[in-house]
Amino acid sequence: MTASVTCFLHIPKTAGGSFLATLCNLFGDRKVLRLTGTWERARAMIRCAEDTSWQGIRCITGHVPRHYFDWTKDGLLPFTVLRDPVQRVFSLYRFMLAQPEVERERLDMPPGCSFEEFIGAQHPELYSQINNGICRLLCGDSELSNPDSTLFWQSNDSSGTLHAAISFLQNCAFGLADCMSHTNMMLESALRLPFVLDQRRENTTVDLGFERDENLIRRVREMNRIDIKLYSWAQHEFARRVTLIQSGADNILASLKASPIEFLRPGIGEICIADAPARQGFHEFEPEADLAWIVAGPAARIYLLSESAANSRIAFRVHCLMDDYPVAQVNILFNGQWFRPNAVRCGPRDYLLAIDELPFEVGLNILSIHQGITFPVVDVYPGSPDKRRLGIAVRSIVC
Repeated sequence: MTASVTCFLHIPKTAGGSFLATLCNLFGDRKVLRLTGTWERARAMIRCAEDTSWQGIRCITGHVPRHYFDWTKDGLLPFTVLRDPVQRVFSLYRFMLAQPEVERERLDMPPGCSFEEFIGAQHPELYSQINNGICRLLCGDSELSNPDSTLFWQSNDSSGTLHAAISFLQNCAFGLADCMSHTNMMLESALRLPFVLDQRRENTTVDLGFERDENLIRRVREMNRIDIKLYSWAQHEFARRVTLIQSGADNILASLKASPIEFLRPGIGEICIADAPARQGFHEFEPEADLAWIVAGPAARIYLLSESAANSRIAFRVHCLMDDYPVAQVNILFNGQWFRPNAVRCGPRDYLLAIDELPFEVGLNILSIHQGITFPVVDVYPGSPDKRRLGIAVRSIVC
C-alpha cells in the first residue's frame, strides 16, 4: 500500500451519515470508496481495491463487519463511531418506518408495524442490527454475520465477542455519536489536521415518544447485553482519550500511523470539486449534476498549502440555484482579508468567480466562500423532494 487509507466502519444509526459528509470533504468525494449493496457486493469491492493497492482511494466506508478487511496490511487506519445501544435500536425503527414500502416488504415488515413487531424481526438483516449490532461489526467473528450459523442467532451467548470488540477498539480511533464535538477532536488528532472540523448532523430521525417506555427499554437492553457492556467501556475509554488530547499529549493512539490529508496548492490548474480535498461546508458531490452545493449557514472553507509567499490567482466555476440569484453578494475571505470576486456569466445559471491576486502565505492558507442568501429548494421549485436550503454550488476550482 503506497498511502494510508482511512477505513470508516459505519455502524448503522450512529450519526455516520453526518460523518460521511465530513470524510468526503476531507479526502475529496471521488477518493472515498463507499461500499454499497449487499455484503457480497461490498466484499467484492474490497477485494478489487486491495488488488490495486487502494489506488486512487484515501478513505473507504460502509455498513460492513471488521473481518471483511485484511488488517495485517500496513496503512489501513480504522475509525468508527458508537452510540448508546438502546437509542440506536429506537433510531433504527424510526428510520425503517420512513423507508419506501418496497424496502419494508423486503425486510418482511408489515405496513405500520409496531415497535414490538420490529424488535421481534427474524429477517437476518434486521435481526443482526437489533441484537448486538455494534459488537457484530467490530468483533471480527464471521459467524456473527452468517445467518446459517447458530451463533448468529445467539449473540448474547457468544463468549469472547465483547473482549474481541474491546481489543479492536483499543487500537482504533473511535468517537461517540452523543459527543460529536469530541468525536471530531478525535479524528483531528488521528489525522493530524491543522484545522478544526465543523459539527454536522444529517439524516436525523424524530423522537416518536415511545422511547421513554420503561418496558420497551428493558426489552431492548436485554437483547443487547453485550453491546451495552461494550458501550460502557467505550464511554470511559473515550473520556480518557479526550482528556489526553486536551492536555496536549501526543500520539495517544500510538498504533495508528496518521493519514496526512492532501491539500490544494497554487498553480495546480483546474480541479473538479469532487477531487478537491481539505475542505468543509459542502454537501456531497452530485455526479449527475457535476457539482457540490455549499451548506447553508457557516461559510464553506478550503485549506490550501503554499511553498512561498506570493500573489496567485484563484477562481471557482459555480452554479446558482436560480437564474436571478444575487451572485454579486458572494464574498471571499482569505486569511482574514475580504475580497469581492469578479463574476463572469458562463451559462444560464453558471458563473466563473475569479480573484486575480490573492496574497498567499507560506504554509496553510484558509479560503472561505460566503455565498450570501440561501433559499429553501421547495420554494424555488415547488414539488421538489429536496429539503435543503441552497444558494450556490461549486463545479471546479482553478488555481
